[in-house]
Amino acid sequence: MAGVAHPRPPSDPSDPSDPPGPADPPELAGESALPELVDPHWMHRATELAHTGFWSVARRLPTLVREATSLAWSTSRRDTAASLGLNIAAGVLTTLGLLATTGVLQQLFAAGPTPERIRAALPALAVAAAAVTGRGALTVAAGWAQARLIPQINFAVERRLFETTSEVELAAFDDAGFAEEMDRARDRGLVEAGALVNDTVNLVTGVVGVVATAAAVTIIHPLLLPCLLVAAAPEAVTAVRMARRQHVDWLARITRRRRKWMLGDLMANRHTAAEIRAYQMRDFLLSEYRLMTRLETRAELRLARAQTITRGIGLSVTGIATFGLYLVLGALLTGGVVALAAAATALLALQSARGNLRTAIFATNSLYEDALYYQDYRDFLDRAGRRIPSGGDRPVDGFDRMDLDRVSLRYPDTEGAAVDEVSLTIRRGEVVALVGENGSGKTTLAKLIAGLYRPTGGTIRWDGVDAAELDPRQVAAQVAVMSQDWWKFPFTARQNIRVGRHDRAGRPGPAPAWRPPPGTPPRTT
Repeated sequence: MAGVAHPRPPSDPSDPSDPPGPADPPELAGESALPELVDPHWMHRATELAHTGFWSVARRLPTLVREATSLAWSTSRRDTAASLGLNIAAGVLTTLGLLATTGVLQQLFAAGPTPERIRAALPALAVAAAAVTGRGALTVAAGWAQARLIPQINFAVERRLFETTSEVELAAFDDAGFAEEMDRARDRGLVEAGALVNDTVNLVTGVVGVVATAAAVTIIHPLLLPCLLVAAAPEAVTAVRMARRQHVDWLARITRRRRKWMLGDLMANRHTAAEIRAYQMRDFLLSEYRLMTRLETRAELRLARAQTITRGIGLSVTGIATFGLYLVLGALLTGGVVALAAAATALLALQSARGNLRTAIFATNSLYEDALYYQDYRDFLDRAGRRIPSGGDRPVDGFDRMDLDRVSLRYPDTEGAAVDEVSLTIRRGEVVALVGENGSGKTTLAKLIAGLYRPTGGTIRWDGVDAAELDPRQVAAQVAVMSQDWWKFPFTARQNIRVGRHDRAGRPGPAPAWRPPPGTPPRTT
């Protein structure tokens, strides 16, 4: 199963893939002592992808291309139109170039003195050169537009994600499912959005190249098209099999490679160096690393062997198909059905079609994977959108009295309430201390008072007005919180102190915080 580390195979001294080294210690006779990293969240689509056939992927292509094009179009219409339009125009010039090449060959293969044949071929040669030059220029321009488009898409999806995550209610982060989906969207969904469009453009480029080549061959002589397809099919099938085999193997080994990287990081890290020496962990870590290296080496050699066999069979069939093409072309030439110039152009078209087929096949495979992880991003945005607090629109400017009426809060997936029907009144000018045992709900109650959480039961009122009816931004402007689980932001000390509404350029800071008169006794609850 993809994404799950494989058990250690039995040791075989005769296996050349087993690198020489010290004998494994007794504790490594079975499974590794390290915990398995099963289905990490950023690889949760691995199993689904590994068991999806190429033709299943191909059937979804129209939908995937439509989604990618819509994403690109909403980001930059100009660059999207340029990326796709210029590639299509380059395909048209490919067809024109092949037709012009046929004209050049016809003149060169015609009867008569060589100088006259060369002069007769010059117009067609000029057209062919112009087509090649124009195609190159269009390809470069399309690549430039594509390079401009991808960063814009990446920025747009990142901005949308962080606008959403910074707006959802705090309670959403206590939901394990929400947090997991957020990690998926952030770690893979963001990356795959740009890749989705990039692979779509590559797919269009490959398909346009194949279609342009096929069109040119059909115009030259219709009988050459089936010959071209038959000759190119074996290489296309080989490319599909090799791409799928390599990708599935990569998915199956991802967890083991992570463990190998983790071990290497432990042994070459300033923060772990002291403990490794103090606890004499060197031999243990090296043994674990050697085990992972041996398993990885065997897997890589198995893949290389399988790829070599697939490539060998593919090349053999491709050679037979190409030889058959030569025989068919020879028969057509002998029978006078096809001219020599047309046959030569068909061979040039075959080489072009093969390259474009490989581009389209690899883009198809990648496009499907990109779409799976991009869907995680879209699903998360839908879920997060339902966790954005709506709040009211009533303005607020401080309060004289705050009442908590039988307020309760229950965290997700918990049996008991963290705060259970607490009633409390706080008046302006009072200092209130919440005292109780660890886990009794003091911090949670303080967060309810500060408006960081909404109660799951009961009501909080500011001067008799339900806090749910107040503008949440104005409520937040009246509250200052120093949390026990504070975080030092990666800014300067000054910015850490003034960050937030205090740091808005051109705006005066808030009025000094109200302090009780000296000697005012605190109210303890």
